[in-house]
Amino acid sequence: MMKIRNITALLALIVLLGTACGTGEQAEMETTDKETLTAASEVSSDGAESLICPVAESDFGGQAYRILYPEWFLYNDYFFADEETGDQMNDAIYERTRITEEHLNVTLEPITFGYIETIQPKVKEAVLGGDDAYDLVLTHCITGVGSMVTENWLTDWNTLAEAGITFDERWWNENMNNRLSIHGKRPYAVSAYMLGDPNAILFNKGMIDTFQLEDPYSLVYDGTWTWDKLTEMSKQVSKDVDGNGIYDKNDMYGFGAHAGWMLNSIPYSCDQYIVEKRDGTYEVALYTEKMISIVEKMDMLFNGSNSSFMWTEGTNGVSDKTMSMATDRLLFDFVALNDSVYYRQCDVEFGILPFPKYDKAQQEYISFNWCGLMCVPTTAASIEMIARTSEMLAFTSLTTTQPAYKEVLLTGKLARDDESAEMVDIIFDGMVCDFGMNYLNFNDLTFTISRLVARDKSTDFTSWYNKNINQLEQQLAALNEAYQ
Repeated sequence: MMKIRNITALLALIVLLGTACGTGEQAEMETTDKETLTAASEVSSDGAESLICPVAESDFGGQAYRILYPEWFLYNDYFFADEETGDQMNDAIYERTRITEEHLNVTLEPITFGYIETIQPKVKEAVLGGDDAYDLVLTHCITGVGSMVTENWLTDWNTLAEAGITFDERWWNENMNNRLSIHGKRPYAVSAYMLGDPNAILFNKGMIDTFQLEDPYSLVYDGTWTWDKLTEMSKQVSKDVDGNGIYDKNDMYGFGAHAGWMLNSIPYSCDQYIVEKRDGTYEVALYTEKMISIVEKMDMLFNGSNSSFMWTEGTNGVSDKTMSMATDRLLFDFVALNDSVYYRQCDVEFGILPFPKYDKAQQEYISFNWCGLMCVPTTAASIEMIARTSEMLAFTSLTTTQPAYKEVLLTGKLARDDESAEMVDIIFDGMVCDFGMNYLNFNDLTFTISRLVARDKSTDFTSWYNKNINQLEQQLAALNEAYQ
């Protein structure tokens, strides 16, 4: 996993990139020697780590590095910038682009045709038409991901590694890249160029004090922040405020969540994956005692008492965020971390927490990363240029957009305590992906928590599994066969 702990020190390294990745003389690299593309690092007298540019200065004659992307969430706001505006994130993106373009004499060219459903047809059109139209494709985390593999439309990233990509360096996400590999091949990759998109739990500090509850930060630090603990604390604050005998949007709750896709992060926080690699092949690994227990725990939290307020689009007569911590009637808010900026306009004091663990014995706090993925169509011809530009964007992102994005998440209300920054580090350090979630499309088994437990209010996981397993195994067999 990529570990980026010292935001201040890393921001300072942006200046170093201008020199370490400057002229050939400054970097002291020979463009003809592939061995010089191996990264090195040094520690300065003040303890800050200085990174030496791993990419030899090159001249690709202003060639366009064409990036196909969907108009989806983080891509819309945090990937491309035409000019400096004074906004920290925008200017970090602009600086990354400037350094990369000048170092390699390339031109980054973003291309979009609309929302996430446009990506697969455009890749298909290019590949079947033999058109070298795109050098890098940024995808959704699920839509079209598996089918582009089974159709054999994607270049193996190992081919690009031979041309200059260093997958074993920190600017490539080793954990995610290994889980996304298929029989040694890499149709998709994730580097520091891709911003993390995990979910998190926010908590209302005022309610913690009012109800004299345990300090959530201390629970995280001592390893006792579990789903059982969250459920216990949620029950302690729930109340029928208006006394009408009906729990609705006017009452007080311990836990609030949109009953949709985000809930399916929960099994990963418990170290439960959909697919695991066994004996050289990939198998569904979801029917376990732990998964049955997770379903039961979530049913207790969501449906077993009046401690949770769950809503979906167009139900309960409310829109998203009507039940929020800003009302001081919600203790824990389940959110996409990048959506936490909603609370900037609110007066409520709150903190950030990673997802709870399954139990105290679990060692790490784990967060599913809902970020998009990177791929290269088989018709992309300029392999060396693509490899070096992709490597340069990954390396440069480590000290430009990555720390700037964390600063965005910690702006305003979120910056009021040091613990919030530490919690964000824990969340980002614990990000994972899953072969099953990313490759097997939207289906009932991959979305068990949101559909079986939250929507259907059921704990009958055995019947649910037996009803849906054939579809999942057929999709998995096609993926295994594509790259055998």
